[in-house]
Amino acid sequence: MPEKLFDQAKRAPRQTPSPNSLAGKLLVATPQLDDTRFERAAILICAHTDDGALGIVVNAPMGGLNLTGMLEQLEIDDEGLDKDFEIFNGGPVAESRGFVVHSDEQSSDDDIVVPGGFALSSSLDTLKRIAQGTGPRHHLVALGYAGWSAGQLEDELSQASWNLVEADFSLVFHLDRRSVWEAAMAKLGVKDPGTLSHFVGRA
Repeated sequence: MPEKLFDQAKRAPRQTPSPNSLAGKLLVATPQLDDTRFERAAILICAHTDDGALGIVVNAPMGGLNLTGMLEQLEIDDEGLDKDFEIFNGGPVAESRGFVVHSDEQSSDDDIVVPGGFALSSSLDTLKRIAQGTGPRHHLVALGYAGWSAGQLEDELSQASWNLVEADFSLVFHLDRRSVWEAAMAKLGVKDPGTLSHFVGRA
């Protein structure tokens, strides 16, 4: 289903989202989440409809894998890359498929445009532009994504598994990735993680 959702969202990238859509929110794991794959995870929700939801984990670097190595494997010239970037574990679904979360100034018809100034691409052309130094100003490359079937994310929210925070460029692109979870909790005013269940709800 999430794969179908991605294709649907690409076909209408600038459609006004539903008032109930969580696209553009940052989903932040609470201690109540019973899934070790998402412990202390922060996930940018990129698409959310009645059919389900799709997001990219933005704070889980994949040790030993970086962008220059990926570009070399894909035989893409990286002469325009002024520095190297970590590759992230975007989630447990389609772990060999690459995605780029990026600022939306270069969004194309093949991208999902995400509220808040973000876009999500699975196009090799986006990677090529980044490698040439002509890509979007802000970007994060990930393998895999997180997906929820119809009603699943809503059920998890009702079970105090997640908190919702307004996503911003600092949380998604600029902070040390290992401090994103704590920074997101701070935006909720949470100092003691043991009290997180009291803050579950929509941002």
